[in-house]
Formats: sequence, structure tokens, C-alpha cells
Amino acid sequence: MFNMKADKLTVNFNEALKSDVPAIQTFITKTSNRKAQQLAVQSLFMLCKVHLNNPEPKKKKRKSTVTKEVTKDQEVCAVFNPLMEDFFTNKHTKLDKNIFYQMIERLPVLRPGFVVDLLKYLDQDIALFAKMQSINLLNRILSFGDEAVLKCNGEILESMGKFLSVLVSNENPSPHHIREVVKLCQKLHSTATKNKVELSAIPEGLTSALESVPVSGVALKFPDLASLAVKMLRFLNN
Repeated sequence: MFNMKADKLTVNFNEALKSDVPAIQTFITKTSNRKAQQLAVQSLFMLCKVHLNNPEPKKKKRKSTVTKEVTKDQEVCAVFNPLMEDFFTNKHTKLDKNIFYQMIERLPVLRPGFVVDLLKYLDQDIALFAKMQSINLLNRILSFGDEAVLKCNGEILESMGKFLSVLVSNENPSPHHIREVVKLCQKLHSTATKNKVELSAIPEGLTSALESVPVSGVALKFPDLASLAVKMLRFLNN
């Protein structure tokens, strides 16, 4: 999978994708041995970092075609997509969120694409626990304050509005889940403001969802939810 060339580590990424990577991905999702799983994950990280750091080979000029070239960050994203799919859709997954924490921290170029994927899982018919893991990972990504991520604030807020509406309308809504979603909106707003990133127009769905929190039954038992939602509405309208 790796080669040494002129004292520099190189990788044939396309060849690795055909043979080594699928085998490693399968092993990671199937093994119960945490130490072995972590070593396998590290090998994927190393592969991707070497690929991202290697200069692009010179290409012959060709006539322009409609086909759009796949970027390096998209190629690297594809390496972790099967792991994400297993983590979010397999109720008996052997993965934990720490793998994705490492991905977020060690491969910053993937953060914008990772946000898109996390929002996609929020809209899917998957377990509520998995959706809250998505909220957890989004929260971690926002901690880095990447401009490319913050520019997606409109999409993030729209997705939060849909999810919050579902949470509030549940037969037995969880105050913890509602609190986490509103806090994520607050973090996005404050981080974007701090980094001077322009906020998109407030999605109507989010406004409606936030307004429904203070008048919900769960807010009667947990008054802090009402004040949290009202505070968030003030932030967004300023």
C-alpha cells in the first residue's frame, strides 16, 4: 500500500482503493477487538494523509469534457463513507464516535463534506440515538470554527429546525435531546459571529420549531428549555 521513493513515503491510492482499503474497512466494522480496530483505523488515516500530501501528477492537456474531476478530499471522504454508513445505520455497529472524532481532528479538509453527510443522516429514517450522535459530531466540528463549515450555516440551521420540530412533537419528548439541538444552534450562531461569517436568512422551520418549545408540555416540566429557545430566537433576530 505504501512505497518509499527518494526518502519520501508515497502511496498508490487508486490501487489501495481496489484491494487494501475494502479489506481494512470490512475488518474495522466486523472486529470486536478495539486495539486491532484502532490500528486498522490508523492505517487508513496514514494512507489518506500521505495521499493528501503527495503532489498531483502532471496531466496531459485534454479537451474539456462534461465529466467533473474528483478532488482529493472527495477521494479521502470515500474511504470513510462505509464506516459512517455502518455507524449510523447499523444498530449493532461495533464502531464508536471516537473514530470520527479522530477523523475530524486529523483530517480538517474533510470537515465541510462531513457536515453534509451528517445532515443527510439526520434526515434519514434511522434510530434517534444515531441522530443524536450526528448532533454530537456536528458540535465537535463547530469547535474548530472552520470558515468553510460556518458558511454552511443556512443548511445546518434548516436541518436543525426540521429535527427540533420532530423532537418536540414526539409523544414523550426528551428534554436532553431538545436542549442539545438548541445549544448546537447557539454554538453555530456565536461561532459564526465571532469569526465574522455572515449568517444566512433564518429558516422558517427553525423559527417555528423554536417557538413551539416554550408552549410544549415538556417545557412545563423543564422551564430552562423555554428560556433557552426564547434566547435563541433573540439571537437569530438580532
